[in-house]
Amino acid sequence: MKLVIHMGLHRTGSTALKAWLEERRASFTAARRFLFSDLSSGSQGSLFGVLIGKTLRLTGPAAAAAVVEEELARLAGSFDGGLVSDENLLGPMPGSEAQAFAALPVIASTLELLAVRHTVQPVLVLRQHGAWLNSLYRIAQFRGDPRSFVEFASDVLPDGQGFAPLLDRLALACGRPPLVTTLEAITADRGEAFLARLMAAGDVARFAPGPLAASNAAPPPILGYLRQEVARRGGFLALEAAPELVELLASLGAASAYRNSANLAKARDGIVRQSLRLDPALAFAQRLERAAKCIETGTPVPFLGVDEARSILVSALAASDDDHAGVPDLKRIAPRFAADGQELSRRYATTWTTATEENAR
Repeated sequence: MKLVIHMGLHRTGSTALKAWLEERRASFTAARRFLFSDLSSGSQGSLFGVLIGKTLRLTGPAAAAAVVEEELARLAGSFDGGLVSDENLLGPMPGSEAQAFAALPVIASTLELLAVRHTVQPVLVLRQHGAWLNSLYRIAQFRGDPRSFVEFASDVLPDGQGFAPLLDRLALACGRPPLVTTLEAITADRGEAFLARLMAAGDVARFAPGPLAASNAAPPPILGYLRQEVARRGGFLALEAAPELVELLASLGAASAYRNSANLAKARDGIVRQSLRLDPALAFAQRLERAAKCIETGTPVPFLGVDEARSILVSALAASDDDHAGVPDLKRIAPRFAADGQELSRRYATTWTTATEENAR
C-alpha cells in the first residue's frame, strides 16, 4: 500500500493544508485513498495516532509499526493507499520544551519498518531558516517564554543545525527522497504547484484545483513582546483595569513615527480581547499559584501598575522593531544556514526567497 505522509514543519502552512485537504476528502474517497489530516487531537479515530508524541515515545518503533499495520489491514478493504498529515509527527512545536525534530529518531525508525512492506513517501514543507526561527519565536513570546531570540534559536537548532540531515534520515528510512517544497515557494503561487505534486504522489488524479488560503498568522511582534515582558516580571497585566494603556496603544498606532504602527493597532485589539492573562504555559501557572497564595494570606496580588505597564510597552516597542537579522550570534551561525539552503536548493530545487510576514501562514 502507498502511504503519503506530510510531516510539517510547524509554521509552514500546515493549518491551511489541512483545510484544503478536508475540502477534497471526496476526491480521496473516489480514488480509494484514505485521508487522516489530524492525528494529534484523536478526533478522526485513526490508529495512526500512535505515531504522535508521548504515545510513540512510550510505544517504540516496533510496536507502533505493528499498530499501523493493523490499521492498514482494516483499511485495505476500502482503500488502496492514503495520505496522513500532521505537523507533530516530527515532534511538538519547537519552543520551551523541545528542540526541532525531537521525534525524528523514533519516527524514522518506525517508517523504516513500515517501508519494508509499503511504499512510504514523506512530504515536508520547509522555510528559510531565519524566517522560520523568527515565526517560532513569535509564538514562544506570546506564550510567555522569557528567553532572548539568540537563546531560543540556539536551543531550537543547536550549533546552526539545518534541514539536510532531517531529509537524509527520512530518505534513508523510507528508501526514497522526501517530496520537498518551501513556504516561500508556496507563497509565490499560493501552493498550486506543491498541491499538484502532492495529489500526484497520492495517485489522486481528479481533484478540485484551488490555492491554499492563508491562515494562522503569527501574532504581531508588539503583542508577543508585551506578553513576554509581563512574564519576565512575574506579574499580571489586567488591562480592563487600565483603559488608559489601551488608549496609549491606540494613539501610538496612529503615530507615523513608529515603524510598526499597523501592528500596534492589531496589538490593541488582541490585548483588549485576551488581556494578556490566558497563557497556558508553566510560567503563567506558577504566577497564578502565586496570586492565589497572596489572596489566601491577605497580601496584595502582584498586578503590574499602569506606570510599570507603560515602561513595558516602551521596552516592547523598541524590541519589536528588531528583526533579529543583526544579532551577532545569529550572524555567526548564518553561514551554516546558507550552506544548508544551497544544498537543499541543489538537491530539491527549493525556493528560499524570504516570505513577508503578511504572507506567512
